[in-house]
Amino acid sequence: MSKPDTSLPSRRQLQSIPLNFDNPAFEADSNYHAVEIKSGIGGQLDVDKAYDPHDYCSVEHPTSFWGTVFHTIILMAGPGVLSIPILFVEAGYLTSTILMPCLFYLYMHNAKMLVWSEYQLCRILKKPTLPYPEVVHDTFKEGPKFSQWFSKWSRRLTYLVFFIVWYSYYCYNYVIVCQNLQVLWRNMFHEEISVNIFLEIFIVPMLILGCIPKLKYLVPISFLGTICHGLSLILIMYFIFTDPSPWSTPPMIGHWSNIPILMGSVLLSVNISGILIKLKNEMQEPRRFTSTWFSVITVSFVPTSFLYAGFCLICALKYGKSIQPSVIQNLPQNDFFAQIGIALSSIAIICQQPFGLIVSYDVIWNLINGKVQHSKHSMVWEYILKVVLVFLAFIISIALPNIFLFISLGGSVGTSIDSLILPAAVCTIMKWKIFGNEGKFWFIFSKNFIIILLAIVLAIFGCSDCINQIMEYYFNQS
Repeated sequence: MSKPDTSLPSRRQLQSIPLNFDNPAFEADSNYHAVEIKSGIGGQLDVDKAYDPHDYCSVEHPTSFWGTVFHTIILMAGPGVLSIPILFVEAGYLTSTILMPCLFYLYMHNAKMLVWSEYQLCRILKKPTLPYPEVVHDTFKEGPKFSQWFSKWSRRLTYLVFFIVWYSYYCYNYVIVCQNLQVLWRNMFHEEISVNIFLEIFIVPMLILGCIPKLKYLVPISFLGTICHGLSLILIMYFIFTDPSPWSTPPMIGHWSNIPILMGSVLLSVNISGILIKLKNEMQEPRRFTSTWFSVITVSFVPTSFLYAGFCLICALKYGKSIQPSVIQNLPQNDFFAQIGIALSSIAIICQQPFGLIVSYDVIWNLINGKVQHSKHSMVWEYILKVVLVFLAFIISIALPNIFLFISLGGSVGTSIDSLILPAAVCTIMKWKIFGNEGKFWFIFSKNFIIILLAIVLAIFGCSDCINQIMEYYFNQS
C-alpha cells in the first residue's frame, strides 16, 4: 500500500494558502486505487491510518469552536421552533415531549455518521476535505457494484435536494420576516400595509447580508441571532406565566396520523445537513466537531433538544386548541413588550438568512465554477450570482399565493433524503468497505435500513399531507 507523501505541507504550513482543491498541495494522492483491497472478507479495505485529512485541510479564515457552536444553534434551533407547539397539541403533548428529544438524537446520530463517512472517505482517497455531494458520489462510486450505477445520479440528486430545501428556507424566512414587520406596523400605528411593500423594503438588507463572503464573518451575526432568539423565547415564557387566563388541557395522546407530520416538521426545523460538513471543514480545530463528548454536535444538540421540548410543552399546555400556527402570534397585540418579542424573533430570522443563501449559492457555483473560475472577473460573477438569487427569492415570494405549502412539500421530501436516507446509505457503504462482511457490519446495516424506512414513511406522509393542503387551498380559493 502506498504511503502518504511526508513531504507535503502540514496544516500549519498551509494556513496562508487559500482552499483550492485544484492545488496539488492539497492532494497526497488522488488515485482512487491508492488503497489496497484485501482478499477475503467482503469489500474490506486497509485504510492508511498514517494519513489524517485534518493535517492537510487549511482555511484562510477558520472559525473557532464556539463560533461554530453559535452557527449550529442558530441554524438547527432557530425561529422555526415557534411553529412546533401547535403540532404538540395535535399529536398529543405527552407523545410529542417524548418524541422530540428522540428525533434530536436521531438527527445527531445521522450527522455524526455523515461526518465520520466524509472523514474515512478522505483518508481512502487521500484528500483533505470533500463537500457533501462529492461524499455521496465518491461513496457510491467506491461501493459495491450494485451501487456504482447510482454514483453519477447521486451527485445531481444531492445538489438538487440541497437547493430545494435551503432555498425554500431562504424564501420562507424572507416572507416570515416581512409578515412580522407587517404585524408590528399594524400594532404600533394601527395602519394596514401590504406584505409586498415590506418585501420590497427588506430586499436591501437581504442584499447586504447575501454578500458576506466567509462563515467567519457571520459569527457576530450568529451570536446576535442566538441572543435575540433566546430573549424572544424568554418574553414568550413571561407572557405565558403572567397571563391570568386558565391553562388548557390538550390531549395527552393525539391521533397517530399527526405523528409523522410532527416528526417531519421537527427534522425540517433542525435540518443543517447542507452546511454540516462545511461548518466542520472551516473550523480551526475540525477534530472537535464530533470526536469528543464535548464536541460541537453534542454541545449544540443535547441541551437544545430538552430546552425546546420543554418550551413546546409549556406552550401547548397554556394555549391548547387556541394556539396559533406560530406561537408568537398568541402574544397580546397591544402590549409593548409583546411587540419587542416579535421584533427580536424577526432579527433572529434575519441573522439566519445568510446561511440559506450560502448553501444555495454553493450549489449553483459548483455547477458553473469550471466555466468562470479562470476568468479575470471571477469575483464579480460570484456577487452577480448572489444578487440574482436574492432577487429571485423576492419574485418567488410575491408570485406564489401561499409559499408555505410549497415549501412544506419540498422540505418534507428533501429533508428525508438529505438528513436521513443519504447519511444512512453512505455510512452503510463505508462500513462495508472498512469492516467487510462481518457481524458488526450487519448490525449497522440493520440499524441504517430502519432509518431509511422511517425516512421513506415520513416523506410519504409529509408529501401526502402537503398535497392535500395545496389542493384544499386552491379549491377554497376557486
